[in-house]
Amino acid sequence: MCGSCRPARVLLGVARSLHEVDEPTVDDDLGALAACALFARCSGPAAQLETIAGAMEPFALSDAHVGVGDLLVDEVLANWTGTPLLLCVVAAEAGGRAGLDLAVAGDGRDHVVVHRAERAGTVYDPERGLRLLTPAERERFHPRCGHQVAFSVLATIIERATRAGDIGLALRAAELRLRLPLAAPLRARVEAERHGLQAVLN
Repeated sequence: MCGSCRPARVLLGVARSLHEVDEPTVDDDLGALAACALFARCSGPAAQLETIAGAMEPFALSDAHVGVGDLLVDEVLANWTGTPLLLCVVAAEAGGRAGLDLAVAGDGRDHVVVHRAERAGTVYDPERGLRLLTPAERERFHPRCGHQVAFSVLATIIERATRAGDIGLALRAAELRLRLPLAAPLRARVEAERHGLQAVLN
């Protein structure tokens, strides 16, 4: 997968594929968050992360295990609640719009927001606030591109939709994963998953 695409942009595309998105409102909401962080653009990495953490304080962590609203960037902005990964995506995008060099980093399961210039320093963790990565986390947490983040989000959508019996939504999410730039072995696995969901739907 690529190393430069912004997660929020890719996830906005995911949301558009699943429902109607009010894109001007999304842009306004992200712009408002960016404005909260703008004054920190000339500060050091730790101060920039502290500022974006402050801008994200109104957002709550979702405890939902059904539905997908907390996995869609437009609904996260509208409802001020989301999964830890989606809150990382919103924080990194708002920071980027304010000129802060932030990125979503993680291992596909756990994620934080890092400053690209000082990845071993302070991070913003939506679950635990500002903190330092452990040595083990520094080994396995790496900046993730938009396609990698979308792959993880779509996997959760498939899991939730399948558990709820909404095979149509699960199949749509599987098809969206196949649009991502996947390596051949991973593409074969996702294709098999899509075929399995299609068989259940039929």
